[in-house]
Amino acid sequence: GKPVTPKEQAEILFGLLNKEPKFSKAPIGVMDVGIAVLDFISKLLPGAKDAAEFARIGKYYAVEDMVGPQYGSDTLEDFFADVIENGLEGQELGSAAVFSD
Repeated sequence: GKPVTPKEQAEILFGLLNKEPKFSKAPIGVMDVGIAVLDFISKLLPGAKDAAEFARIGKYYAVEDMVGPQYGSDTLEDFFADVIENGLEGQELGSAAVFSD
């Protein structure tokens, strides 16, 4: 299908879940401030270095176009509907997971 913006992705999910859409906006500069604060803190507490890097990665994904070539016939809406009905079994990321249990 056509490329789907993050807002459209959220609208699809809200629709599938029969929920009223709720959105908040913040300027991207807020992330720059957070990154700068975490960088400063990491000079005092080295453990904050990972948090600063995670924030940089988050900003990258927030501002960069992530549209790839079209492939196959499955749609994101179909995937979301399947996950809502059947869960995420079979979608395990293993060592590629950002968060782990």
